[in-house]
Amino acid sequence: GTEAGAGPMAGTGAFGGDAGNGDGAGGTTGGTAGDAGTGGVGGEPEPHQLPDGVCPDAAGYSPGAAQCQGGSFIHRTEALGCALPARDPDDLPSDAGADGTIEPSCNQDKECGEEGYCVYVHVVDDEPRHDCVIPCSQDADCDAGHACLCASYTHNVSRETIGLGRCVPATCLIDADCGTGKFCRSPLEPASCLHDKRWPAGLACQSSEDECSGIEECAQTGDSEHFIACTQVGDALTCAPKPSWCE
Repeated sequence: GTEAGAGPMAGTGAFGGDAGNGDGAGGTTGGTAGDAGTGGVGGEPEPHQLPDGVCPDAAGYSPGAAQCQGGSFIHRTEALGCALPARDPDDLPSDAGADGTIEPSCNQDKECGEEGYCVYVHVVDDEPRHDCVIPCSQDADCDAGHACLCASYTHNVSRETIGLGRCVPATCLIDADCGTGKFCRSPLEPASCLHDKRWPAGLACQSSEDECSGIEECAQTGDSEHFIACTQVGDALTCAPKPSWCE
């Protein structure tokens, strides 16, 4: 893959490439994470807002992007899009991928055209399904004001997790757009009703108006019908409730 950044960590990205951290003020290690917060239930520290430009537990996400705080949010050092993963071989048996799903849109990639991928989608309290996804691979594939970021999908035939590009709203493209000590970052929000998947919501510069950069900075209430997400409200990221069910 393409190595991005020249900082202290250049780990293998989750989605097909090396994702180094930026150096200097724009890097993921530009300070401490602040106070541990007051004790929560069972002695666990309560979530607290991170300082700007800080990326705890930094790890590779995709070429040019690193994930922070165990997958709470990502930030982007270079605008390298999302590399396309390998598609299914063309000579798979005709029944490969078939699993009794009711009226699937596809079973194999070749049923999704030359650029599509057949993915397995399992939604909460609903039957699994197969859908065709046509991903972006670079920002130029998206409309103005959007960026191409990798999102987790389950490839139907192999049932392996792959990264496919999605066009998301973007008011910045890389950390350097945001000034000294600030990230161009996106929360990783639970994908709508999907099991164990988090998708990038949109890129924006860290702001003094923000309450959070990702979901791990938001305290959960224990309400079974809602979870507290780090979501865009007006011009700022705020810890706000979202429904826990499919709409």
